[in-house]
Amino acid sequence: MIFYNRDIFKKADIIPDKNWNIENFYANAKELKKYVQTGFCTEFDAVSWENFVSIDSKPIFTDEKLTIADKASTDALQKLSDKINEEGLGANKEQISLSPCAQLFMNQKTAMFVSGRWSVPKLNSNPKLKYGVLPFPKGQSKYYIPLNSSGWAVYKNSKNKDAAIDFVKYISSDENIEKMVNSGLITPANKKIADSNNFKNGEIFIDIIEKSTPNNVPADYNIIIDKVNNAAISVLGGYKTAKEAIEPLFKEY
Repeated sequence: MIFYNRDIFKKADIIPDKNWNIENFYANAKELKKYVQTGFCTEFDAVSWENFVSIDSKPIFTDEKLTIADKASTDALQKLSDKINEEGLGANKEQISLSPCAQLFMNQKTAMFVSGRWSVPKLNSNPKLKYGVLPFPKGQSKYYIPLNSSGWAVYKNSKNKDAAIDFVKYISSDENIEKMVNSGLITPANKKIADSNNFKNGEIFIDIIEKSTPNNVPADYNIIIDKVNNAAISVLGGYKTAKEAIEPLFKEY
């Protein structure tokens, strides 16, 4: 999702459009940069940059194969790097290392940042901040948005399996999920709660689910994603081209 500063959008005379595309996003960032330090901010982690890479292509993993090295993906990653490092539209590595995107946004140093529902409590802690939420922009030819979710499990060799199961039942109960929803922290998987008044103003987080695609997670996902993310960081940091960084991974996987 894209969180945007309503006041800065108003100064730039930009009307938020939920049907925007990636070119609109970059054009808006260029105009918004006249009023703030950076037009947009995305953390240098896969949860954030994957959105830019996947919208006109396909997920990082398809049928347990690494697919990020296709031309559309590497072109999109290179374009994001160029917007950050060559055109200065997005927060660069140095700026993010001093202050994460959410903090830059709260301090009105950036007009837009990429995040999810989990950022809502932090943003709401600043009553002076007027922000809105837009779906991630569309690509030029298709609309692929990765969907990630969290859940609970009990280790099969747990020494206190019954207590662990009781805890999972408690933390996933309607009562507890409603508490987390009311904090603004999560988008509930429980449809009853999602449809309730407790999730008011959270409709955009529900609506985007229908347009999203669950991420494939191979058995060695953690190992592979670390290597992919390190490669992407070298691109977004301006140290390598996308082709230089990604091609060796494609050959490996």
